Amino acid sequence: PALNISSLSFAVLTAVVFAEAGIDCILLDGYVLTPLVPYAVKKLGAACGVMITASHNPKQDDGYKVYASDACQIRAPMDREIANEILNNLEPWTDYEKILSNRRKEFPDDPCLGLSQKAKTKEMLKEYYKSLEASGLKTGQAKISDGPNSIKPPSFAYTAMHGIGFPFAKQVFETFDLPPFLAVPEQKEADPTFPTVPFPNPEEKGALDLAKKFAADNNCDIVVANDPDADRLAVAEKDRSTGEWTVFHGDQIGTMLGLWIWEQIGSKSDKPVSMCVSTVSSKMLAEIARREGFLVEETLTGFKWIGSRSAALQAEGKRNLFGYEEAIGFAWYVAICVV
Repeated sequence: PALNISSLSFAVLTAVVFAEAGIDCILLDGYVLTPLVPYAVKKLGAACGVMITASHNPKQDDGYKVYASDACQIRAPMDREIANEILNNLEPWTDYEKILSNRRKEFPDDPCLGLSQKAKTKEMLKEYYKSLEASGLKTGQAKISDGPNSIKPPSFAYTAMHGIGFPFAKQVFETFDLPPFLAVPEQKEADPTFPTVPFPNPEEKGALDLAKKFAADNNCDIVVANDPDADRLAVAEKDRSTGEWTVFHGDQIGTMLGLWIWEQIGSKSDKPVSMCVSTVSSKMLAEIARREGFLVEETLTGFKWIGSRSAALQAEGKRNLFGYEEAIGFAWYVAICVV
């Protein structure tokens, strides 16, 4: 059908195709963070999940992520089988344009054409944050001490990089009792044209310049950034004495998180602990694991491999807590499910 190409139009069309094929489909309402889709797949026992996102690609791109029933992105042989089915079904099964046209008339004020489920979306988000709170990651360390010898706690600036992360980051900060952050106003709202950055990837040189300037102007010590679909995390810290900024690499963040999770949760586990990293990532966490007595396994690059291996280790009786790759992607298996 003729489409005004966007994530919304792809999502609506996907829901229509499922419905016309007689397959129950929950279309999450509005913008949602990418990790919510695999979480919902696992929580609801769905056969698959689809996330319409171009992630941190340029504004000309769109994308379509497919998750299997294990809440990990598809991998061999599923990817080949799906590709073959596409080639064998290039002719549309029905007149989807007519169906969409009728729905536009029936639901003129609803961008999702009556297909989305607002109540279910709210329920999944509520369950998602409850899972985070009950995960063991909330240790009380975020509570600020008012003692006479306490160090001034850091203040945060946040950028959604013109993506959808702001309301979800705000809720996460509240869930973990962190002090409220200040959001970079020019990058706070979702805007698919990405007007302030040529490439909306927090890893790109210069991508955090606006956020660092905003942070400096507002006396913030730390910049936290998501990519547009809120499944990647970048962090920068300002030296209070010099004013110089350090932008942490994915390996630095991943190693610090892995060590912290080991100290807070893993070291107290009554099961053998494991973590996963992609093969292109640093060996630092593996060396920490060797010395501390837990397992770090390397996987192929991509969270479909980190996630599937994490699930396998969990099934083998280990307590798999964490996975990361150097491209600022991090997953807390203990909290919800692998994304």
